Amino acid sequence: MVDELIIPLPQQALTLLKEQHKKTGMYEHVFHSHRTRKTPHTNVEKLSVTLSTINNGRYKGIHVPHGFRASALTMIQEQLKYLKELPDIQLGHIIKDNNGTAYNRVKFLDERTEMLQKWADYQDELKTGTSVIRADFKNKKEKQA
Repeated sequence: MVDELIIPLPQQALTLLKEQHKKTGMYEHVFHSHRTRKTPHTNVEKLSVTLSTINNGRYKGIHVPHGFRASALTMIQEQLKYLKELPDIQLGHIIKDNNGTAYNRVKFLDERTEMLQKWADYQDELKTGTSVIRADFKNKKEKQA
């Protein structure tokens, strides 16, 4: 992993953070938690619990927070056609070349900014169903000639 990571944010994330700031802007953490003084912010364990309880436990034992990274990496490459290195850099992975990391300190900020905006737009399309083809194979019988 890299020592420092710059994360360009898509417009959708900026909008969400501005809304969240109205609720928790007076606290140190964006996702402040009032429930415990030990961890005054939402953490990975809380995300795991939330995933296992939403939609009547539909994702319990099926999906974990880290799985979002794997899904994003896959879809960014397969659906959005970005080369593996760009999402890897975004995830904070060190990109090695023939000289190790001695000469390769690329950041690709413009390209990552574009990629993350396209990723957010793609997620919106999935959410609204505009890029999904739906079929009902159970209720339709094919006509046989």
